[in-house]
Amino acid sequence: MAATTEVHLKDAEFHPSSVSILAGDDVLFINDDPYAHDVLFEAGFGTGASGTLASGANWSHTFDTNATYRYRCQVHSNDFQFGMVGSVVVGPPTPPRPKAPGFELLAAVCAVGVGALLTRRRILA
Repeated sequence: MAATTEVHLKDAEFHPSSVSILAGDDVLFINDDPYAHDVLFEAGFGTGASGTLASGANWSHTFDTNATYRYRCQVHSNDFQFGMVGSVVVGPPTPPRPKAPGFELLAAVCAVGVGALLTRRRILA
């Protein structure tokens, strides 16, 4: 089932500036500022010309392909690196990193060793 993630345009920034979603999900951009913005993706799609997302308006896009999509507001940024910029990361969730092998075994060996030491002290006492 597709999910929708919201990105708010507020104080001439995207909130949050980066979102992670799955392929087939939507991102809804909502202009909460009292002035116009726009959303232009580096891949060439977006709301249209500079300043076309009026105050209170919203626009959504469905992302079907795994990739990282950078975007910006043409009114408040000259490139996709600085100013009012953001990104949508589309792909499967990153699996948790496996623990380094051996720590569980080391803990078990230490526990057995401490137990043996305590047992030996009781026997000798």
